[in-house]
Amino acid sequence: MKKSIFIGALLLILVGIAILQKGLPGSSELGPGDPAPAFTLETIDGQKYVYSHAKGKPAIISFFTTWCDPCHKEAPLLVEWHRKYGSQVEFVFVNWTKRDDVKSAQFFAKDYGIWFPVVMDTQDRVSNQYQIQVIPTTYFINRDGKIERIVKGVRPADTEAWLRAQVK
Repeated sequence: MKKSIFIGALLLILVGIAILQKGLPGSSELGPGDPAPAFTLETIDGQKYVYSHAKGKPAIISFFTTWCDPCHKEAPLLVEWHRKYGSQVEFVFVNWTKRDDVKSAQFFAKDYGIWFPVVMDTQDRVSNQYQIQVIPTTYFINRDGKIERIVKGVRPADTEAWLRAQVK
């Protein structure tokens, strides 16, 4: 009897370790090489925005909140890149609205002169699809709709080189 309890407990521990290492069955981590999930959200001005990799353009999808200091530091850089590459690269700011609010996102976009789409993820649906845990988190997606890079926190210095390579 004690032996079967010991074996059962050991089996439960091993299964628990396997789940911690690989995740729950049916779940998978989104990463480089995976297709970027398509989504539809409302913009800060009430328009419908659809992201689909079928557009054949590389994309930068950046998740932010208005109370995030690194997000404030990166916004001017995204605006500058949009000015340079916006006709060739799709830019979208996804506000993690469940942890923020629409009015603040509207002021944020106005303050930084953001003219590319700023969309509101009020139900965390897209943030969950993209497995957002840290802000800012930015996805760099190639013209085939595959994720090439995921940057959590401040973008690396070579980001503009990635942009230039995508528009060649």
